[in-house]
Amino acid sequence: MSRHPFPPGPEKRLVTAAEFLQAYSEGRIDSRETMHGIGVDSFSDLLDAMAGCGFRLPRGRGREEQVEREVAAALPMLAEALGVPLPGTAPE
Repeated sequence: MSRHPFPPGPEKRLVTAAEFLQAYSEGRIDSRETMHGIGVDSFSDLLDAMAGCGFRLPRGRGREEQVEREVAAALPMLAEALGVPLPGTAPE
């Protein structure tokens, strides 16, 4: 018997490849479940399917804040290395 990512109930069962890809893009299921659901064996095939259907790659929960912190920490070093002022600051 096939195992679907969502049990019967308020969530709709995923049936089509597009539904699996959308659920993965939204972070509702992981890559392993998605690959099984669409019938591919490699992550590169999953990436090809995502791109071919126009879905974005998922972002982990809370990842946006981490990325923002990393960018804020890297910007001063990058600006100094390039010899340019930071965005929103006046040149010295």
